[in-house]
Amino acid sequence: MKRVKVCLVGEQPVPNMLPIRHYRPNQVILVGSEKTKPVSEKLRKVLENEMNVSILPVDPYNIVDIKERLKEQLSNITYQAEIIVNVTGGTKIMSYAAIQVAQEFESKIVYLQSEKSQSKLYQYQFENSELLLLGTEIIEEALTIDEYLRIHIGSYGKRKRDENLFEQNVLKALRPYVSEIEPNVSFGTNTELDLVIRFENQVGVAEVTTGNPNKTKIDQLHSATRRETLGVYTKRFLIATRKLEQNNRILAEASDISVIELVSCSNDELSDEDREKLVKKVKSKFK
Repeated sequence: MKRVKVCLVGEQPVPNMLPIRHYRPNQVILVGSEKTKPVSEKLRKVLENEMNVSILPVDPYNIVDIKERLKEQLSNITYQAEIIVNVTGGTKIMSYAAIQVAQEFESKIVYLQSEKSQSKLYQYQFENSELLLLGTEIIEEALTIDEYLRIHIGSYGKRKRDENLFEQNVLKALRPYVSEIEPNVSFGTNTELDLVIRFENQVGVAEVTTGNPNKTKIDQLHSATRRETLGVYTKRFLIATRKLEQNNRILAEASDISVIELVSCSNDELSDEDREKLVKKVKSKFK
C-alpha cells in the first residue's frame, strides 16, 4: 500500500525531514503558512526527486481553513493509501485541526521528540473516538550533512583555500568516531564553516583556529549557526590551540559554544592527550 505523509511545517525542518526519511512515503503534503513557505520550499527541493511533494498553504490560526484545505487535499488522493499525519511542527491550532482530520480519515498520527542523541517517534491512532498510543520508535541515521545543510540554507559551496594542517589533523582525529565530517563549507556572502560534523541524526559545526580564540571567532561561529540559518538543533564547537581569556570563555558559554582547548599541540600536530580530549568532548556533546 502506498503512503501519504502530511507534515505540519514550522520554523525548523528537521522534525519533518527525519520522519519522512523514516517512513519513505510515496507522497508528501507540506502544510504551512506564508511565513514558513521558505522552509517548505527547501524541503521540497531536497525530496522532489524521490517522491511526489506538494505545498499546501493555510492560515495557521484558522481551524476551519486548515481543516477544509487538508480534507480537500486528502480527498483528491486517487489511490488507496496509508495516511500518516506528523503534528510535530506548525502552530498549536494547526496540530489541533490536523488531529481532527486524521480522526475523520482514520489516519496514523505521529510526533517526534528529539532528546539528546535520540529521535523518538510517538505513533497514535483513533479507535472508537479514543486516541491510543500505538508505540514508539527510535529513528536511526536518516539524513546526511548535505541534506541537513540544504534543508536549512538551500545551496552552499566548498571554500577554496590553502591547506590548514591543524584543521586537517583535527578532521583526521574525529573521522573514525563520527558518522560523517566535511571541511570548508561556505554559504551566503561571507559565511564559512571550518568543519561540519554529523553524529547519527545530529549535526555540529566547528571553528578551528591556531590563532587567538578571540571574540571575533566566537561571533563568527554564533552568526553562522543562528536560528534563521542552521536552526536550533546545530551544535557549536570552538577548537583552539590556545586558552580562551575569561571574558571570551563566558561569551562562548552564553552562546552555547563548546570550547575545546588543545594546548599541548605542537607545530599543528595533536598529541595523544589532545586527540583523546578532542574526541571525548565532541562525542559527549552529541550524547
